[in-house]
Amino acid sequence: MKKIILFFALVFLLSAFLKAQEIDMSGSVAYNQIGNKVNLSVGEIANLRQDYSVSGTLAIQLWATSAPYYGEPTLYGYKLAEWEIGEIYSGYYLDNLSSTVPFYAPPNGVYNVVIALAEWNGNSYVTIDWENFLDFEAFGVSKPTPLPSTPSSDAVADFIGTWEMTTKTYLNGEIIEGAGTSKIERFQKRGFISRARVKIPGKIVVEGVCLQYDSGAMTGTFNDSDGKLIGTISGTWNVNGRTITSQVTGNVNGLTYTQTIQNTITDKNTMASYSTTSYGATVTGSGKRVQAPPPAKSKQTIQSFSPIGTKAFGIAPFVVTAPTASSSLPVTLSVKSGPAMISANYTITLTGVGTVVLAANQVGNAGFNAAPEVTTSFTVNKGNQTLSFAEIPAKKFGDAPLQLSATAPSKLGVIYTSSNTKVATVSRNKVTIVGVGSAVITASQGGDSKWNAAAPLKRNLLVSKGDQQITFPKPADRTFVKNSKFTITASVTSNLPVTFSSSNPSIISITGNTATVLAKGKVTITATQRGNDNYNKANTVGREIILK
Repeated sequence: MKKIILFFALVFLLSAFLKAQEIDMSGSVAYNQIGNKVNLSVGEIANLRQDYSVSGTLAIQLWATSAPYYGEPTLYGYKLAEWEIGEIYSGYYLDNLSSTVPFYAPPNGVYNVVIALAEWNGNSYVTIDWENFLDFEAFGVSKPTPLPSTPSSDAVADFIGTWEMTTKTYLNGEIIEGAGTSKIERFQKRGFISRARVKIPGKIVVEGVCLQYDSGAMTGTFNDSDGKLIGTISGTWNVNGRTITSQVTGNVNGLTYTQTIQNTITDKNTMASYSTTSYGATVTGSGKRVQAPPPAKSKQTIQSFSPIGTKAFGIAPFVVTAPTASSSLPVTLSVKSGPAMISANYTITLTGVGTVVLAANQVGNAGFNAAPEVTTSFTVNKGNQTLSFAEIPAKKFGDAPLQLSATAPSKLGVIYTSSNTKVATVSRNKVTIVGVGSAVITASQGGDSKWNAAAPLKRNLLVSKGDQQITFPKPADRTFVKNSKFTITASVTSNLPVTFSSSNPSIISITGNTATVLAKGKVTITATQRGNDNYNKANTVGREIILK
């Protein structure tokens, strides 16, 4: 469980409160980096919510930060790794979690390392639980001696600092005055540690240390000036507004007592304390801040963008260089408005025509405020396009329709027209040959809101006369019957009419496709098609017939 640590002295108490999260990460947490991989492990993650709902998607993240993290709205630093573990229904938990994921090293330096549990809220991941590792970690440099924890501002920042305290103890008609100094600071285990040194004139010097846990329990010890343990306390606490009330049982040199303590921050620089004990003592106290909370964050600025220049829609994605921040912290680029998208490596992809506004931001960290946003803009004009249209091979009348396949880089549809519809007609991308001669086929693309019109491309289509072929089955030999008649049948691929002739009209005479038998003998019947404006003459075909 998370520890929340407060300061305790023999006769006055200050505590700070951090709300327990509804989704809790507990047990042993660890990471083990090997090369460009890191193993993340967590003892248990539990959904303690009582609304019978499912959590958002949860992820375990590893961060490198410049100071320990204690619940600020934004976790600033470098994300070293992320493992998405999915959702958890309320009342359920996952245990013994472990996975090896890619590791992304931060810039060389010494960092505090935080393992965080984050929940997706529909727009981004929000940190809901965390654990700071006790030792600093060095990446790319030698590891120095661990540094002490650095205080960090958060919702209870008014309690952080050094306080000069005065107290009055009322006991059996006697007033005992005391004074002391209390230092309250962050502790690497996500809370506060309070150290107090109290002097009572003519009495002992007492040094106390107190810790408070989010379960509502609290413990403390105090020693004399020689470091000898002279007392302990334990008990419970609760928070109401800016007042912390504690119920404790103490033991000082064998004397056991109970004590009720109230500590109130009356304004940012003033504290009041009131306490009663089972042995009849009443203690009042007041404190003044002598050391302010951690200093204000430094300001930072972002340099101007390098000029980008006018672009044309349809060009390949291009990379822009992020301006630098005076803090040397990484700057994030985004498309503030306009027809463009930006990827993680600051590659710009144009999505339309207009004005694109890019924004550069640096959100700050424990030492720097967010930098004022810097923007730049550039114009995106319509893209130019050039058609690709292959030459059309020569055709003959009677050939099958031709499919045209001109293309435009815009992938917009191409329109075709024919200059001579007596030779070729066009329907969409199909050319049908209707005559002999030449025609010019023109391909056009008129553009749209993103593309300029392409220059038309013309291609010549030359159509020559088609060839035709006669099919003439051989007529059967016949028995001579004077003046008998029979029909001659032949076809031609052009569907033009076929004419027939007899090699000996005295044996067989022909009128149209009707043959008349006149005498016995042998005759050759010839089929002929002489062509027209669209077809060449067909080769003649002769068939022999014998009359017996």
